[in-house]
Amino acid sequence: MATRAIRYDQLNTDSARTASEGIMWANYNHTDSEIWTPLQVAVQHQIENAGDSAAEIQNRISHIRNEQYACVNYYGVMTAVYAHLIPEVLNYEIVQTSLPALMQKKLKEMRDVVKAKTVNGYFDYRNDTDITDLRNEMTRPMSEFARDFNHQFFGSIQTQVLTLGVNLNCLEPDTTDAEIDEMVDITTGHYGSLWRINTWAFLNGGFNMRSIAHQYPSIHDDVMEAFMENLIENHPSVALRIAQNDQFFQDNPMAQSVGHSWTSRNRSDDCWFKIPHDQVNKKRTVVFAPPRTFFGKFTPTLSDMNDNLLQFKTDVKDFLKSAEPKIKVKVEAENVLADKTAESMQEAVVKLVQGLLDDADTVSVGTAILGHIAGIAHLPIDTSSFPNGNIQYSYHDFTRKMDLNQHFYPQHMNGIVSLTDFNVTDEVQQALYEAYRENLESHRTNHANRCAQLARQISQQTTRHDAEVKVITDAFTEYQTQV
Repeated sequence: MATRAIRYDQLNTDSARTASEGIMWANYNHTDSEIWTPLQVAVQHQIENAGDSAAEIQNRISHIRNEQYACVNYYGVMTAVYAHLIPEVLNYEIVQTSLPALMQKKLKEMRDVVKAKTVNGYFDYRNDTDITDLRNEMTRPMSEFARDFNHQFFGSIQTQVLTLGVNLNCLEPDTTDAEIDEMVDITTGHYGSLWRINTWAFLNGGFNMRSIAHQYPSIHDDVMEAFMENLIENHPSVALRIAQNDQFFQDNPMAQSVGHSWTSRNRSDDCWFKIPHDQVNKKRTVVFAPPRTFFGKFTPTLSDMNDNLLQFKTDVKDFLKSAEPKIKVKVEAENVLADKTAESMQEAVVKLVQGLLDDADTVSVGTAILGHIAGIAHLPIDTSSFPNGNIQYSYHDFTRKMDLNQHFYPQHMNGIVSLTDFNVTDEVQQALYEAYRENLESHRTNHANRCAQLARQISQQTTRHDAEVKVITDAFTEYQTQV
């Protein structure tokens, strides 16, 4: 018989609301004049102050926001925890062995083989015995380490959490010693060409096993302490959700375990039970013991994590406040350059149009452009004689510090240039007057035709109305006669 979860209305969910309110400020809001608007301006102008950069602060806030979305349930929390924890445990265990030195040595020897045997940019990775022998000399002790690692921390799980993933083609002839060192170093996060970490299978107890009591691994106190310090410092959203779930169990003493249940392929939710996690029997559900069972004395408190995030928010506001003078100088300088760029563009447009007006072959094009700019007539513009059928002009962009080529669109020039900037001949003025007169006459004719059409529609509607009224009146008259 399936275990029945505790009803939601019997649970105190204040911890979730408190956590959400404490981190809500990190959500992007385009109307936020306190943080996001000035921060975007600071990033745009590459502001740095007191050793901090606006770009780094923005990236950290975005990271906090993204992680909180990924940790809305306990399953997501533990997914994020293991994604950071297992590499740290792996690093703790591997640095106590001679394996990193061996891997560095063999990878460099493999790189030298690739470099010596590459012909015309090609090397046969799969069929070269020299490189495969070196790979095997490296992977044998790696396999032994992975087997011991899995047995020590995940012995009760059938799926191997740590496996090899050595790709021969991760080495190129020009791969440097520093790049190899970075590949071997677990802390860099660039070890994906050597190891594979399967956190999904670990969480679910294997493939297609989403009905299981999850077994937390046994982590050394010194590793857990260092890990939690790093998590609180660099991943406060995850630490906040750990604290939230811990506080939840304190607020709801009847709950002894938390599960994550899949109600469909794309729908899943947390649920809580009054019995220990290893006694829960519920389909499509992974069940966990309370977080303090795993994190122990290193479990952060909800109040501390909210204070931590509030302090970070205060630091961001202090950064923006102290950076205001630098931002002001940058913005003013940008505005000056923008004004000079606009002036340069205006001069280029005036020169272009005036050149068209002064050339007998293109005066009709210039006249049509003036009509567009003035807004008195939208004359057809024949650009067939121009390269690629486009009118182009060049101006200097002082912000980018470069000359730019721009396609000319006269309909976008209203209010950008003044008609007084042009030397307009009598012939052009006469052509524009005729175009204006024709345009005006066309509007008047269309207006008259439309009014006549509406008058006909009114007449027809009036006739129809009178006929309908007569039918009703005749019917009522007949009714009175009979009654």
